[in-house]
Amino acid sequence: MVSKKKASQITKVFKNQQRAKEAFTIVPRRTNRRYALMALILCLIIVACTNTYQSSPSPVNKLSSQSTDLRIWWDKGSNLEEDEALKLLISNWEKQSGKKVKLTFYTNDELSEKTNRALQARNQPDIVMSSSAERELIPHLAWDGKLADVSDVLEPIKSLYSDTVLEAVHFYNNVAKSGSYYAVPINQLTIHIHYWRDLLKQVGRSQKDIPKDWDAFWEFWKQVQDDLQAQPKQNQKPKIYGLGFPYSVASADTYYIFEQILEAYNVQILDSKRQLRFDDPNVRGSIVKSLDWYTKFYQQNYVPPDAVNWLNPDK
Repeated sequence: MVSKKKASQITKVFKNQQRAKEAFTIVPRRTNRRYALMALILCLIIVACTNTYQSSPSPVNKLSSQSTDLRIWWDKGSNLEEDEALKLLISNWEKQSGKKVKLTFYTNDELSEKTNRALQARNQPDIVMSSSAERELIPHLAWDGKLADVSDVLEPIKSLYSDTVLEAVHFYNNVAKSGSYYAVPINQLTIHIHYWRDLLKQVGRSQKDIPKDWDAFWEFWKQVQDDLQAQPKQNQKPKIYGLGFPYSVASADTYYIFEQILEAYNVQILDSKRQLRFDDPNVRGSIVKSLDWYTKFYQQNYVPPDAVNWLNPDK
């Protein structure tokens, strides 16, 4: 989280570095990878929280404001190399900026909860980078006026982003009664489908056999599982499932998968004014059908039973 004062200081450092060296632009095609990523570190104000309470600051707040270290909480990588690369980038930034950083890694599943608790204790970090912040943190914190406006960081580099990305970090502040940028995007998720080519080989099939039609595609993997289970001695091995759909409320991919299903069946849950359409019987009926389609794979045992308990790293 970044207080307004620290947000201003980081922005000043970013702008000074940008003027000093051409390498600090964040266009990968015009810079080497190392400096491009370092520039991203300089604008990491993803959840820039500031205390908007009018009461006197607590002793914890005083201590935090007097610290010269920049406190960063970050999603722990799936691989050790991810964390080590970030540590190296921050170390390089410390040397060039003269600033000190205290970096702490948390799993994605615990970071949002820890951030909310830190806010309640008024001992929040200066910067939080969480891939789930767009859903679990930023919208309600921006609404409550607890985020620093990072427009001065984002405006100079807006041309690097698509309109869709910019819209995703533009939120309404109900305290200021206006909308603005309250996050700086540094990555973008994509909806995708993946499968095991080795699994196809085991049942004597190839990628050419995979149907292109939506429903036929998913039915195909049910048949692959059935063919695999019919092989000799397969019952003596751990069961291999044809599909890996998540069904846990704690898994972000459950949300993404269901959004993909709605898109596949052209279910528009928002109207042109961005109002929910749940009162529309056609929309409600389509959502029910999509839920039925989604749950049948689990009910028919084509998905691992523990998929209802998966967390984000488990898939």
